[in-house]
Amino acid sequence: LTTWSIFFCLFPLFQQALINYVRPEVRDFREAIEIFKADLPTLASSLFKSEKDKRREAVEKIRASLTEQLNKNQDKLNSDFQNSFTNYCDSATINITKYFDELIGELESITQDLKTANSQINQANIYLNQAYAKRIIDWCVEKYEPLTDNR
Repeated sequence: LTTWSIFFCLFPLFQQALINYVRPEVRDFREAIEIFKADLPTLASSLFKSEKDKRREAVEKIRASLTEQLNKNQDKLNSDFQNSFTNYCDSATINITKYFDELIGELESITQDLKTANSQINQANIYLNQAYAKRIIDWCVEKYEPLTDNR
């Protein structure tokens, strides 16, 4: 192969590369023009929309955004509420249990005091019955003796 044959083989490739070469700035500019062409109908329609249509679209965008935020936070809010409610119920249960435990303790104390008082009343009742019986016997025999704890 000679130099000229190589040159003639490669020349169409060089020629094609030179014809198709586009500087980066020009390529970027052409891409920007294509993007502008794609966005032009939306831009033009927004310029010619009525105030009412613009408000309606703005309201719709705000509603969609708020709905999305609410949906994202709904599970967290439900979980937080359930945890708070569970904690409140647990606290109430503990307080009620303490109250009834104290109430039962006081009732047991009162029961013990009543048993002691009942025992004392029973002892006094026995003493009075014995004294009454002694007086009946004394009356029957017509002899009156003073009452003592021994008799």
